[in-house]
Amino acid sequence: MQGSICLLGLNHKTAPVEVRERLAFSQEELPKKLRELISLPHVSEGVILSTCNRVEVYYVSGDIARGKEEVERFLTRDNEGWRKYLYFRHGKEVPIHLFSVASGLDSMVLGEPQILGQVKDAYREATKTKTTSTILNKLFHWAFRTAKEVRRRTKIGESAVSVSYAAFELAKGIFDTFQDKNLLMVGAGEMIELALRYFADRGVGRIFITNRTFSRAQELSEEFGGEPIPFEVFKDYLYQMDIVLTCTGAMEPIISRKDLDRAMKKRKGKPIFIIDIAVPRDVDEESKQIDGVFLFDIDDLKEVVEKNLKEREKEAIAGRKIVEEEAEKFMAWLGSLEAVPIIVKVKDLFEDVRKEELEEALGKLKDLGEREREVLDKLTEAICNKIFHRIAVAAKNGDPRLREAISRIFLEEELDSKVRDKRE
Repeated sequence: MQGSICLLGLNHKTAPVEVRERLAFSQEELPKKLRELISLPHVSEGVILSTCNRVEVYYVSGDIARGKEEVERFLTRDNEGWRKYLYFRHGKEVPIHLFSVASGLDSMVLGEPQILGQVKDAYREATKTKTTSTILNKLFHWAFRTAKEVRRRTKIGESAVSVSYAAFELAKGIFDTFQDKNLLMVGAGEMIELALRYFADRGVGRIFITNRTFSRAQELSEEFGGEPIPFEVFKDYLYQMDIVLTCTGAMEPIISRKDLDRAMKKRKGKPIFIIDIAVPRDVDEESKQIDGVFLFDIDDLKEVVEKNLKEREKEAIAGRKIVEEEAEKFMAWLGSLEAVPIIVKVKDLFEDVRKEELEEALGKLKDLGEREREVLDKLTEAICNKIFHRIAVAAKNGDPRLREAISRIFLEEELDSKVRDKRE
């Protein structure tokens, strides 16, 4: 069973952050969840892409309807109320969507570069867990190549735009200068590092970095001239900070309202600007109620993102054209793969019919010598091969309806049984 390529997921366009964070998968649980995914009766391959802005399951299913129902239950944890946030794709829609995602054409910040790395990480985890095979391996490698082609042929990646850049732009809109501001970065992942680069280039006053792995905080501190803080005590430093940017992989808030209440008392009303780009969120949303606390989550970045859209939309049009072209090529490859079983069966049928008819004819021509028999054998084989070649080319290069017609014409059960009856 080869199956169809399918996608079920949600993103920043279809679901608010509080839903996305409930359905997100942590890095630690991914191997287990991937194995759980392909253990579903109608799923044979699977990849899970879980980022701040999207949770998507790419899979191969031999039964589209049943596979969709199983993956919906898997993704929503059997919560019917969450199904309304999901979108479903199958067939050509899947490579178009994935290629667009990998190229940054479906991101909150159009053209953002780090999504490609996240797609590669998701695929790498799936291959490590051995939940992919021929179809998804080809699909994801094609996506990586397409993303590279979009970057090469358009200007969509020329200026630095990402969720991290949007966070920096948001802060820049509030503060006239960063030179007298203290900045705390909570986490040390790619998004934090990228944002840190923007702030450092702008000349922020003092930089503090904390991370669960202290050595990683030390590395970034050395690179950017910051000061590392042990993760266990970073909350004690909150009162000194003017800007806090946080993005960890924690499944629950790591900064509570009490933590910020305590910090604000020491700040004596001096405001603190917090950007929480983690999903699930790192900061208790009730903290917004505290006077002087300006808390923004990833959904708040949408306004910043809007400013980038107009400049990048022209390049995106060219990028989407490339995506369409590459999706067509991928589907042609997939079609040729789907055609192989049909071609083999038709070839076997032709050979069975040829041998049966040749044997019957030779039985009536008993006076023929061995040489004449060989000539007739080669002649009938050549005729069948020439006719079969045209059918094979049509099956490989034609659309699915043509393959289905070929299958119906040559592989109907009645025709197969007729050949079997003749043998008997």
